[in-house]
Amino acid sequence: MLMLLEAISAEGSAAGPLDLARHTGLPQATTYRLLGELERLKLAERVGQGYRIGSRLCRIVLGGIPEDRLRSTLGPELRALADETGETSFVARLTGSGVELFLRQLPNDGAVGGVLPPLGLRPAVCSAAKAILASLPVAEREEMIAKVKLRFPDHSDTDDDNYSHEMASIAESSFATCFGEEDPDTGSFATPLSVQGRNGYFSVGIVGPRSRIEASWLSKQPILKAKAALMSSRLDNLPLLQSA
Repeated sequence: MLMLLEAISAEGSAAGPLDLARHTGLPQATTYRLLGELERLKLAERVGQGYRIGSRLCRIVLGGIPEDRLRSTLGPELRALADETGETSFVARLTGSGVELFLRQLPNDGAVGGVLPPLGLRPAVCSAAKAILASLPVAEREEMIAKVKLRFPDHSDTDDDNYSHEMASIAESSFATCFGEEDPDTGSFATPLSVQGRNGYFSVGIVGPRSRIEASWLSKQPILKAKAALMSSRLDNLPLLQSA
């Protein structure tokens, strides 16, 4: 299975089962059987007639990046985002426990003040979490939401059709909002970061007083979108991801 994962990484998604069998020297029957097992474990996934590294393995790789490395990689753009919008900016990532906010930046180094969101695991109604969860396959999303509900039982309004419709809307627009769902006086919006062409692992956003964010978030979307593109390119250039 490890040989096949290495071959998938080396060959790219254009490589089908026969190509991978030739690359590894494994019998075709063994290759088909192991590919099925890798798919079941979400360590590999089919793309057309070929395969690519799966979402679970991507999460493991991305979750292994030290936070200090992520801070130095994303921090400058996050600071610029806070200063340009005049609101607190933040970055979150998907882990085995859920979506964790790990980096935040007050505007102008805190001279103007602003809302400071807590670090750590976020409820599923938070914009940082929504922007990531909306990009996940439904089964993985439900698995993550179930884990988060144990930590945030008071913020568990995720079972009705409205939440499902919201997930579909976020996946289409690439923007998630949270206006009073977590805190009645706080508003936020976020967008996913793309890593190696995939969403569902990181998000970046802005948070502040609800009335101010609700009034300005549409006009600030282009700023967030531009910064998200720059931050995505910074992530793609990390050496750990070059080989993944």
